[in-house]
Amino acid sequence: MNETKMTVRVLKDIIAGKEPKAYHYDLNIQSFGELVNEAMGRGLLVNGIVSRSRFGNHIQYVLLNEAEVTKVGEEYISDNTFFKRLIRKMNLLRLLSGSRDVNS
Repeated sequence: MNETKMTVRVLKDIIAGKEPKAYHYDLNIQSFGELVNEAMGRGLLVNGIVSRSRFGNHIQYVLLNEAEVTKVGEEYISDNTFFKRLIRKMNLLRLLSGSRDVNS
């Protein structure tokens, strides 16, 4: 599964009141921590904790029990759901063929 889909799944789980863990997504702790760290860096979620070891860049644990999805995160989910992408592609095809926008 690509990073965008995985991020959307994690954000949706947080909204649903679940505490995402690496094993829920078949990821190792390092990959999961990097995904969460990236999401926090992009402002998609707040109050997550990614703890790294003192030496090196190894992720020791990830805590999302108090994480919250931001408005930016909600927009990210909306922008990256299947139907939204489908509508965007249909609009592009219509634009290229000279037809009207699907949402018009």
